[in-house]
Amino acid sequence: MRRFLIVLVLLAGTGNMVFAAAVCDYCRRPLRGNYLETSDGHRYCSRKCYEQTLPHCKVCGKLITGTAIRSGNDFYCSRKCFESQLPVCHGCGRHAAKGKIFKSCGRQFFYCESCAALPLCFACMLPAVGGSRLEDGRFICSECRATAVWTPQEAEKVLTAVRQVLRQQFGIGTDHRIELQLVDLPTLNRLSHNNSPGMELGLFVYNATINTIEKRRLTLTGIKTETSTYRSDVTYTIYCLSGTPRHKLVEVLAHELGHDWMQEYYPGVGETKIREGLAEYCAYLVNLHYGRREMNLRLSNNSDAIYGDGFRLIYRIGGDRGDWAAVRRFLSRNER
Repeated sequence: MRRFLIVLVLLAGTGNMVFAAAVCDYCRRPLRGNYLETSDGHRYCSRKCYEQTLPHCKVCGKLITGTAIRSGNDFYCSRKCFESQLPVCHGCGRHAAKGKIFKSCGRQFFYCESCAALPLCFACMLPAVGGSRLEDGRFICSECRATAVWTPQEAEKVLTAVRQVLRQQFGIGTDHRIELQLVDLPTLNRLSHNNSPGMELGLFVYNATINTIEKRRLTLTGIKTETSTYRSDVTYTIYCLSGTPRHKLVEVLAHELGHDWMQEYYPGVGETKIREGLAEYCAYLVNLHYGRREMNLRLSNNSDAIYGDGFRLIYRIGGDRGDWAAVRRFLSRNER
């Protein structure tokens, strides 16, 4: 504590001297008797005035009379309060000052440095926290593994449900048998002739034997040969990665069923962008049906020239309601 000080001030140009009393830096009242003076030279008439100038903790609201932690314009009374304002790691659930942002389904997720260093899950493309490595080298996080589909029987149920949604809600679909196979990553890559890593987790394959029949008949001008063809040994197969989470499998199967429908009714559409765009549009509509609008952010924001541009092309025609009459007219105009 320091005693009251009198400051002598000379007013320039008056030739007179006056006495100016020191005042409290908070309430501006003259200092009388004992007063507080801080190390940076500020003076206060009482502890109450002094405390009015101190910061309060942003978290608990406590008056900070001792050491404070400052971040920008905010103050914190303890490390506990400070850390409670740090972003929470999506993986381990702890607050962290440093980390990395990952995107999945059009959303952003923060991971601390430790979790961010983990391999990415093949399904959600986020760090595989609490997950495991599959035999084919893929990693899967614990969240995706909780709903992963491993058996053909379970996958068939999902396929049946998705075919039903496409038929009943949007009026598209086929009636032929589709064989569904769950495979590992090397098998899917080997089967795919246009593999785009990270784009799809499935593949539609159509196979048929083309048979040619020649008929000859005698006419007035000579022998005329007529040729016709027919298909036999027709098979429709969808391959999907084993262990795909159920919600993602629904999207993948909707995409592949889009290819199946086009093969049946519009086989003459040869442009890859249109074929993949239509398949992505089917996935988009099925996601909407199941209320998974966030999954569609990946489709609508995809910068890929085939999948992304193709989807936006078909979406501009069909929209959220699925105007299949307009889509059919467009496909008909683009058949060879």
